[in-house]
Amino acid sequence: MGRWYELRRDERIPFYDGDCTTADYTLKSDGTVDVKNTDSDNVDDADEGSGTAYPNRDWPGVLAVKFSPFQPTQSNYKIIGTDYTTYSIVYSCSAYVGGLYNIEYAWVLTRDPLTDQSDIDSITTTTDAIFADKVPTYDTSLLQYTAQGGDCTYIS
Repeated sequence: MGRWYELRRDERIPFYDGDCTTADYTLKSDGTVDVKNTDSDNVDDADEGSGTAYPNRDWPGVLAVKFSPFQPTQSNYKIIGTDYTTYSIVYSCSAYVGGLYNIEYAWVLTRDPLTDQSDIDSITTTTDAIFADKVPTYDTSLLQYTAQGGDCTYIS
């Protein structure tokens, strides 16, 4: 829960293209999670997406997320790695046309904005190893770095 900062995201994600991206998660009394994603390249041109995550009670770390009532199905998000204080990896793979077609995306989030290259390299090494172990077919070269820290003005 709380605020996380996007360090890397899958370049194929069609609905995110900014930097200085945050994800805020708030647990509600009914057990669902409010999700608010914001990118603020320029405060005058900030983008925000809000939705609800439904935790899977049988599979910890698995969430069904819906950002719009017009979204035909919920997205399947899996937390495939986290240390809860430094990084989290979110992976999504959704099957379409009876499983004939899959779309997969991934994000690497950090608890604090990182500006030191040695910290970024350390998180990258750690998270790439987790991808290799948990989702060996995922191509981590598709993860692009997004700006964090000093040049960012984050939306509250």
